[in-house]
Amino acid sequence: MAPVSFPGCRLTQVLTGKGSKVMLEISQAFDANYYSTMNPDLAAAGLVGPEALFNHFITFGIDEGRSFSPYVEIDYYAAINPDLQAAGLTSNRQFLDHLIAYGVNERRLFSPNVDLNFYAAANQDLGAAGLTTGEQLFDHLINYGAREGRQLVGDPTSNLGLKPTPPPPPPPPPLPPPGLPTLPNSQTQTFAGGMLLGGSSSIAAALPNVNELLTQGLAVATEQLNDFLAAPDLATKIATAFGQEVDLAAVNNLIAQLANAQDLPKIEILSGEDIGGVSGAFDSLTNTVYVSQPFLLQNANNSDAIAGVLLEEIGHSIDARVNPVDAPGDEGQIFAAFVQGKNLSQADVLAWQSENDQTTISPYGQPILVETSDTAWTTYVWDWNWNYLGDTTLSKRDDGLNGINLDLGSTVSNGISSTFSIGGYSDYFIMGMWHDSYFDANTSYRFRVSGDDGFYLLISQDGENWQSLTNDWNYAYQGFNEYIFQPSSSGYHYVFAYLFEREGNAYLDLSWQPDNGSDYYPELASLSEDEWDRQSGDNNQFEQYSSDGDQRWKTDDRIEQIYTDLSTAIFGYRVPMGAGYAYDESYHNSEAIINGTTGWWHSAFDMGADYGTPIKAAVGGTVQWFGGEGDGYVGVGIKSDDGRQWIYHHLQSSSGLWEGKRINAGEDVGLVGWFNGAPHLHLAVGNDPESIVSEMQDQDKLLSVTVSPLMAYWQWRNQ
Repeated sequence: MAPVSFPGCRLTQVLTGKGSKVMLEISQAFDANYYSTMNPDLAAAGLVGPEALFNHFITFGIDEGRSFSPYVEIDYYAAINPDLQAAGLTSNRQFLDHLIAYGVNERRLFSPNVDLNFYAAANQDLGAAGLTTGEQLFDHLINYGAREGRQLVGDPTSNLGLKPTPPPPPPPPPLPPPGLPTLPNSQTQTFAGGMLLGGSSSIAAALPNVNELLTQGLAVATEQLNDFLAAPDLATKIATAFGQEVDLAAVNNLIAQLANAQDLPKIEILSGEDIGGVSGAFDSLTNTVYVSQPFLLQNANNSDAIAGVLLEEIGHSIDARVNPVDAPGDEGQIFAAFVQGKNLSQADVLAWQSENDQTTISPYGQPILVETSDTAWTTYVWDWNWNYLGDTTLSKRDDGLNGINLDLGSTVSNGISSTFSIGGYSDYFIMGMWHDSYFDANTSYRFRVSGDDGFYLLISQDGENWQSLTNDWNYAYQGFNEYIFQPSSSGYHYVFAYLFEREGNAYLDLSWQPDNGSDYYPELASLSEDEWDRQSGDNNQFEQYSSDGDQRWKTDDRIEQIYTDLSTAIFGYRVPMGAGYAYDESYHNSEAIINGTTGWWHSAFDMGADYGTPIKAAVGGTVQWFGGEGDGYVGVGIKSDDGRQWIYHHLQSSSGLWEGKRINAGEDVGLVGWFNGAPHLHLAVGNDPESIVSEMQDQDKLLSVTVSPLMAYWQWRNQ
């Protein structure tokens, strides 16, 4: 809707009370519908016509600080232009007078949502058409540009510098990017159908009623709002979400009304295409919340997730009604997290306050600027033979981390998976999903992934040149694999994840955050080297199979998890430990029986895995040596980046290695071989890269030249 216009009604009223004349028609900026929506008390007082609302604004609204346009914010104008206050301007009327008489043509900033300098630079066709003055640009922006979907302001800045605009998404690939390995051989089963939620299909009638899902989610949201009102730190959370200067009493009263389902914004359900792939959006011009139909269907059994999206958009609605200037970042996300009882760290809040939650969607074919609940993951689906089936959108994580947490379950009912529908089947399919995110060249990022069956990760800044994080299909069923990404330049990048599923459960848990190694179990820094050695010592106590022995050294659960992480880094999942490090009495005694002499102490972990299982490097480094070790098997020594030597023994074969070759964590080392009656990897870590043996009779000497692989891995993660 265009702003109201009164022909010939140039605002010649005295704004300052001292006779200054306004050079630009204030009616060009005044939006009667917006003014009425943002100030519902006016309608209750009988002020409903455009002219009556305009007269109220110029007579009273200016001085009362009422919001009159989505494109002009007087408080923001005063704050961003401190020279005006230095010149003696103090009242809203004076600031508006200056804006109309001078500020627009000077192209000053007057809203966080509008930048005339950016608008001119980004839309060079306007200059070619002769629109060059601030007044001309402003007139075009409010009457045409916003509705044409033109970008009105550059992306917000952060301490990383100006963030570039994300490039257009890559098209749905008919095949994976070049170089993607073929899927593992398996029985082939194609889809019978080929439909996705939100598309037409023979089972569409079986889909849940989206209106009922929305009603259920809204009931949960209002109940959570009621509970939120009783929070002991309510005032602090409101101020965190909406700003320290917000009127706490006004917000409190508004939340109380909303909790009773009163004064709610209008709510509409849109198709995935119309809502632009996001789960929810809020239009401040019409006070309307939009919710994605595919999102509702995807969360048919998760009313709490639906409530979360509604609460985020309600938070945007509250902000638009109580703040003359849009609160920084994604205030709706912060508000929803607080209402749903989630604990946010200061880092979480700062990250969300730096987000740009605005985008353009086109419901009913008309582009509008909205605040959104998320940037969804666009998702493509193929059958087992790479026949393209369709696409949908999936929500981002709800725990504040970057990434996606997708659980597709293992069963279907009437052709519909418990959380997702893929051609009526839950087995033998491939998914590809992408999302754009900002990465800083001065920061490395740690990706953490668990998936069933296999996953393949790629990153690209331009949508054409892809970097693989996994180099191959990777697996992590019972734990997580971790990968480090160091961007070569700052800017938005596409993160693309493939998932294939054969049978059983199907899920992908993918997240990333700036890498800070000191966050990896920092409380274990107090452990002495002796404690690390003993905690790693006996596989019986380590695996907690037995209650025998000295319970002081029964392995700590955190160290158990470090072993899981180490095993997952090497194999993609946790494998059992067959022999422990340095203090394994059963290994020592069995060696004594075999040799008929004093027993030998084990300098490593024996990690049981099937013959031929791929072995990945646990840490990054340089190949120091490799070669035969007898019985036809191979050993590999890698000097890690922190100066230790990691020994991989009993390999069936090595993977294209040579001395001096750089090898990163997660890259191929070789395949599991067979030794002493069972397939396993012998993993040892030496303090001195030049001195390492597999076992010793002198326990003290062994402890002096080797270290616990768990301590070595923990220290490498924390370097």
